[in-house]
Amino acid sequence: MKDRTINVISSILIVVVIMMLVMSISKGMEKSEKASCLKWQTEATRYPGYYLTEWQKKQCDHYGIEIDAPVVKPL
Repeated sequence: MKDRTINVISSILIVVVIMMLVMSISKGMEKSEKASCLKWQTEATRYPGYYLTEWQKKQCDHYGIEIDAPVVKPL
């Protein structure tokens, strides 16, 4: 019985650690993507002829960051 309890507790701890790791990675990716959008937003105001790709536009739209630059579609 004691071994079973230890196994259950160990399994729960492993699941909790994995969930925390996944949440940390997700939060880090979100911060990185937002930072990229803010960088592109600044560059669009500085450099004439600046443009975005479709994936950049979608990424920034997802976070509600507007960039005044045309979107170039692939050939």
